[in-house]
Amino acid sequence: MLIKAKAKINIGLDILSKREDNYHNIKTIMKEIDLYDELDFETADSSSIITRARDIPLGEDNLIFKAKGALEGFTGRKLGFTVKLKKNIPVGAGLAGGSADAAATMKALNELYSLDLSLEVLQAIGKTVGADVPFCLQGGCMLAEGIGESLTPIEYNLKDSIILVFPNIEISTKDVYAGIVREEYGRVDIDGIIKSLGEGSFRTKERINIMESYVFQVEPKVGIIKERLYHMGARAAFMSGSGSSVVGFFQEDYDFSELEDEFKGMGFRVFVF
Repeated sequence: MLIKAKAKINIGLDILSKREDNYHNIKTIMKEIDLYDELDFETADSSSIITRARDIPLGEDNLIFKAKGALEGFTGRKLGFTVKLKKNIPVGAGLAGGSADAAATMKALNELYSLDLSLEVLQAIGKTVGADVPFCLQGGCMLAEGIGESLTPIEYNLKDSIILVFPNIEISTKDVYAGIVREEYGRVDIDGIIKSLGEGSFRTKERINIMESYVFQVEPKVGIIKERLYHMGARAAFMSGSGSSVVGFFQEDYDFSELEDEFKGMGFRVFVF
């Protein structure tokens, strides 16, 4: 069973409060994009990952195995598999690559072993694996609240072209949350962004990801990418999630060749949608 595990971007991200369980309550817009890992599953007596990727764990720390373990715990069944993984989503980029792979694993095992679990049940199980897994199971464009697991569909009527730039800097989400100053919480108008996405009029020069304040200090190169995108005519530019990828929205027929050559010449990975 071959599954495409799609990445997500965050269009705006606000941190509302820190919870007693040390997670944070957030408010963000998650948008599925056409960048995906490819996972080819077969049932097997024992489980293994076959991949050429060198920057991911292949043991129990991999979210693929954590998703398997969560499903086995829920169903009481052994769910062995071999998966061939083609890793296209950069690691540590704020694109939920690991969560997307976990969600793909849950979908595959649900089908291959005829578990007949609903999306809602899979999402409840997936939440125990990672906060982004419920969204990756559903996709689309969603307002995400709580720790990111509470999802509400929103309208997305933009026709903009999108460029995503990953400067090959792996960012620790845990470190970002620890480094953000509490007084900076709650300064992003997520409701306003939702309105503009529905109207197809999303434009902003404001900071719409609260995590940028910390990441740009410790990794100035990430902030420079954002500045360059605006200089080249971006209608909006922002970091996705905890970084380090930066997203730019441009007019529908924008020619990205100059930007692609520039960023690739700096050793960055570039994706255009």
